[in-house]
Amino acid sequence: MPLSTKYKLDSPYTAFYVVIAVALLSIFILYDNQFNKKVEGNTGIFLPFRSVGDRGNIYFIDKEDEKHLAATTHFGYNLNISPLEIEDAEEVYEHLSEEIDIDRKSFFKSAEKSEKDEYEIIERDIPESIQEKIQARIDQYGLKGVWLEPFKKREYINGSLAAHTLGFVSVDEEQATRGQYGVENIFDDVLSSANRVPKTAATTVLRQLGELPPENDRPSAGNVTLTIDINVQRQLEEQLRRIQYNWGAQKVGGIVMDPNDGAIVAIGAVPSFNPNTFGQVTDYSVFNNPIVEDVYEMGSVFKALTAAIGIDSGRVSLRDSYTDYGQVIVDGEIISNYDSRGRGPNTSIQTILSHSLNTGAVFMLQKIGIGTYKDYIDEFRFDSITQVDLPKEIAGLVENLNSNREIEFATASFGQGIAVTPIAAARAFATLANGGFLVQPYVTKDIEQPQVGGVISGRNFTRERKRIFNTSATDKVTALLTGVYDRGILGGSLRNTQYSIAAKTGTAQLVDPQTGKYAENKFLHSFFGYLPASKPKHLIFLFAVDPKTKFASTSLSHPFAALANYIISYYAIPPDR
Repeated sequence: MPLSTKYKLDSPYTAFYVVIAVALLSIFILYDNQFNKKVEGNTGIFLPFRSVGDRGNIYFIDKEDEKHLAATTHFGYNLNISPLEIEDAEEVYEHLSEEIDIDRKSFFKSAEKSEKDEYEIIERDIPESIQEKIQARIDQYGLKGVWLEPFKKREYINGSLAAHTLGFVSVDEEQATRGQYGVENIFDDVLSSANRVPKTAATTVLRQLGELPPENDRPSAGNVTLTIDINVQRQLEEQLRRIQYNWGAQKVGGIVMDPNDGAIVAIGAVPSFNPNTFGQVTDYSVFNNPIVEDVYEMGSVFKALTAAIGIDSGRVSLRDSYTDYGQVIVDGEIISNYDSRGRGPNTSIQTILSHSLNTGAVFMLQKIGIGTYKDYIDEFRFDSITQVDLPKEIAGLVENLNSNREIEFATASFGQGIAVTPIAAARAFATLANGGFLVQPYVTKDIEQPQVGGVISGRNFTRERKRIFNTSATDKVTALLTGVYDRGILGGSLRNTQYSIAAKTGTAQLVDPQTGKYAENKFLHSFFGYLPASKPKHLIFLFAVDPKTKFASTSLSHPFAALANYIISYYAIPPDR
């Protein structure tokens, strides 16, 4: 690591001191590496006290805008013994057991370790209430080979809650803490102090020589407050776990977002992990956030966008209808409804959405024209990232629409053939709820940076707000989707008599990675909706990968309704009916 020249001293002995200091630094880094192995510094449980810099807090909020601690740095002590220094193991055990409950068998097993064992950790994270008592007894009776070792650890107060959003902290090869995944990663420079050099005897010498800035000159660690509402997050994750348990899905994810400005109220996926014990994870793929790192063909939820494109372009009218034969041929390919059944003549736009008819989506697409359709799809920027403040986001796959083949656009009109991330899909559906604007989703409410003396509000960040649809068009689509929720999904059994809710389900075939073709019995389920439909404040998007049931209306409808009803009650939203 290059040394700073800003603080170099002008002395004929400087070079000599630097050589000595660098040698010491190498020795102490080696010692720290060995120390890390003993305290499991790379497991996410305990980090060595000497190598963990200050790190700021991460907060959730609630409906009253009160902060709730999500991640912080915990200071504590481990109780250690050195088998080589203990003179009377029985006496040591009797003294310690007076202050703390220690398993006798495990204690003597540790005390009888071979001479190669420098020390053993007897108890981790000793409660503050007995730390002083243990230290007093060690001092009073001169217990050799027994001491309290200070440590710091990154603590996630709510366990696995919002784990993919938070990420975790680990120790790198230079013995500095680094944010991995989530907010810990993307705001690593804000949350950590600027000094990445471990505090050892060697680095102390380097600072005295002026080869490193004084420790108290480094910027203070900052705090990050998220837009995540802790209570809505809990409800979302509860529903995700139920979906996975009930239907055996490989992955389940969801987003609750304010469609008007893109603030994410809750976001999560299962399977998940506990960032407090990330080192125990054996399948590292669980760390990946499918909300931003995976793309899916979303299925019939895209029919809502197709309807909006048709209405906004003036090519489709609510008065339009067609004769549904249950299938249609495009470029020599047969496209069928999910049940292969035709609805006959005078099939309306409302029926297309309520019955989720593929032939109806193609009917609208053909009225729109592939050129106009592509122009609108390009406006959603599915081929670019949304720039949500979460790491490792990827862009969608929409290359099929670079073709002039009508079949590519026909399948896209009902959500097959193009793949997008869940966050990009949610952003697109938000245009229907907010009057036609493409907004930028975000999870950062504000950043507190002591070194600049203030709080930077996430709402003041530069975020593009781009109009795609006219409000008159989205109002009409909202009315259609309200009809879908009231009368279409599960036969209208979810209808809320006091609140209007606009929604649409989606079911898409998954591609078999072995054959590259659509699998017969593997599906992606999706469901989006917003409420209250008359003046939407919350958009909910859910998805499930390969659930053991065919239709999204079966797997996701009740979880969506449960979330919607919770949000109505939690935020005390006035009825609009």
